[in-house]
Amino acid sequence: MNITEHLLTTLGEEGAEVSQGASKCLRFGVNDVYPSASKNPDNKTSRERLICEVNELIAVAEILETHGVFPPNWMSRDIINAKKLKVIAMMQYAKDCGTLEKKP
Repeated sequence: MNITEHLLTTLGEEGAEVSQGASKCLRFGVNDVYPSASKNPDNKTSRERLICEVNELIAVAEILETHGVFPPNWMSRDIINAKKLKVIAMMQYAKDCGTLEKKP
């Protein structure tokens, strides 16, 4: 395995950890503190653990930039803003379908 393959594998693992963190927030609530000291030694809430995972994902993406896998300035405000609009549109569609609460 070369450095690029290692970093891409790590990026995928971090993405999976973000997914797991989001699921824990949904299952137990964002303010939940997992009671097991061995699995949550820092006594962090689910929200804090999810934020940490998202930051770790970004860290690996930045290392990919350092190694030339991602080009400089790879983050695109246009793509980010377009995604925000898509998510907002899908939330409205879900409300219209009755699967998302209409409350803010």
